[in-house]
Amino acid sequence: MDLGTSPESRAHFLLLQSVNGVGPKVAFSIVCVLASDELSNAIAQGSQKILESVPGVGKKMAARIILELQEKISPSAPVEGQENWREQLRSALVGLGYSQRESDEAIESAVKASRRPTSEQEISELLKLALSQSRRSK
Repeated sequence: MDLGTSPESRAHFLLLQSVNGVGPKVAFSIVCVLASDELSNAIAQGSQKILESVPGVGKKMAARIILELQEKISPSAPVEGQENWREQLRSALVGLGYSQRESDEAIESAVKASRRPTSEQEISELLKLALSQSRRSK
């Protein structure tokens, strides 16, 4: 990843290094693994599991990052195109008769059980996963 191409990634990289115990190697790893909006939301919402998914980040470090940066980072507003896949999934589920709330819950379950989508194939896989996750709960 080239930190020079994304101002958000560069800012996150520098901000992460301000956390006690987080050096450039770990900060770079976090910025490479997590998208900027995903990192912002994970910190703002206190989602330790997302941070722990990064190699080199354990429970203590994830907790420390959240503790030290939660007030400095606000949840990111989705940039046009970044959340397009989520809207596509929601639209498909609503078209199949699910309510907005049920759709959002199914999408969240699918995202937790899968990697973040980066292509059309993965979006279709997430749709299948969302449908199977929602069937289990009914």
